[in-house]
Amino acid sequence: MAGKQWTAEEDAILAKEFALGKTREEIARVLGRTHIAVGYRYRLLEDKLLLEERKKERIRQLEAKSVSPQENRKERKCLCCGKMFLSHYSMNRICRKCRQKRDLGLPDNMIFDT
Repeated sequence: MAGKQWTAEEDAILAKEFALGKTREEIARVLGRTHIAVGYRYRLLEDKLLLEERKKERIRQLEAKSVSPQENRKERKCLCCGKMFLSHYSMNRICRKCRQKRDLGLPDNMIFDT
């Protein structure tokens, strides 16, 4: 059976009391909860904080590596027709005409002017 919902205020008290070195039993008395509920909630908050920190770190890593789209634009050879085209990112290896033909299900040898 689930107990009552935790509030943000209770979470703040829980974190503060743990930081002060109080035991689960002492915190449970302050909050009017069981020591089991207090321990479980603390682990949940700890996991949530850890996940948030990991996400922030991952974002920092990606931002450090990221290349602006303008920097990655260049002429590339289409893998279908062999013509050169302006590619907006490194994984874009099929020109617009060939992509349109493919998306429409047209044969490769069909002439398609835009």
